[in-house]
Amino acid sequence: MLKSHPNGAVQLSRAEAAVVALLTRGLSNGEIARAQGKSLGTIKNQLSSAYRKLGVRSRTRLMAVFEGVGSLHLAFLRPAGRRW
Repeated sequence: MLKSHPNGAVQLSRAEAAVVALLTRGLSNGEIARAQGKSLGTIKNQLSSAYRKLGVRSRTRLMAVFEGVGSLHLAFLRPAGRRW
């Protein structure tokens, strides 16, 4: 399921975590791109990287993993380089 590091946190970049958060709110790739002021290609790349790190292969699977977690408490998706 989720791939995590020894400390239990999945290491996503800030950009990846932000894109995943918007995706879990139901935004399309295009809507995410507009909200972030980035190109569609950049969003697709960030999502692909996040999927790999989270151990999922699709948007549908990512949504299924986080279904029912509410606001997801994205806290466990600690951005790389941040200490909490």
